[in-house]
Amino acid sequence: MEEYEAMVPFQALLAYGVSMDAVCPGKKAGDICRPAVHQMSGHQ
Repeated sequence: MEEYEAMVPFQALLAYGVSMDAVCPGKKAGDICRPAVHQMSGHQ
């Protein structure tokens, strides 16, 4: 999943006051979870 596909619903729910948490396997609270953005125009 691309970062944008996850971030838009996440931010929309936060805007409505829904409490959200994000998780990443193998990471602890406060660790960085680096996203990967792929440009695949014409290959989808």
